[in-house]
Amino acid sequence: MPTPLNGGRSLASGKKAIMEKTTRSQDKELREMHRVLKSIASKLDRANFYEYMLYVQDKKRIMRVSFLSGIMRGLGGAIGFTLLVVYILQRIADSHLPGIAEFIAELINIVNSKRS
Repeated sequence: MPTPLNGGRSLASGKKAIMEKTTRSQDKELREMHRVLKSIASKLDRANFYEYMLYVQDKKRIMRVSFLSGIMRGLGGAIGFTLLVVYILQRIADSHLPGIAEFIAELINIVNSKRS
């Protein structure tokens, strides 16, 4: 329907005129944008972005994973610290320092007897 606002043309002819005005540079820009978007989509797919979004939305799963990782870190730290202290105490006992070495050797003997 022709109106004064569209210069006396119908809507269909206006759309056709707009489509014809698309230049080669605009086509080139559209192709480039399409290429970039495909590249972004590919990178998101390779990064497992969808699975990450599912993980972030599941609050119970986040709590469960955080709890278990905290327990594992705590156990690892405790075991590592214990082994480090035992190693240091054995080195001190082997160094034959008077008094300290005897005390530490006695401690190690007590620990070993409790373990058996």
